[in-house]
Amino acid sequence: MELLLWIGIPVVVVSILVAGFRQSSWRKAQTDRRIQELGREGFRASHALSRGGVSVLFDDSRREVAFVRWDSTYTFSYADVRTRTWHWLDKNGTKINNRISIAIANPETPLFDVHMLGARDAEQWMAKIDAILES
Repeated sequence: MELLLWIGIPVVVVSILVAGFRQSSWRKAQTDRRIQELGREGFRASHALSRGGVSVLFDDSRREVAFVRWDSTYTFSYADVRTRTWHWLDKNGTKINNRISIAIANPETPLFDVHMLGARDAEQWMAKIDAILES
């Protein structure tokens, strides 16, 4: 019985990890496919932010922003972007769990959250998004 546990538990753990990796790879491939479809439709990404399963693409010539996930694609005019906000949790003076929320003037998909790599990453992208949308 003990031998079965020594063999069985690692096999189950490895199986779970492999299944998760396959799903993650499949989702990334789906996201990439959706981005390519946007390109075929004439969307030319001047700037791209890809974090945590969400890609935010900006087309300066068309003045459109696209939000792409493995299961959906949404495009909006720059004018539809209402607010962009940087959120974080403070842990002993350190900003953790950084994310940027982009609010859109659309009742069906009003908010998109992009989880960032850290405070510096979020700060840089907030400045960049402001410059992109206000140019």
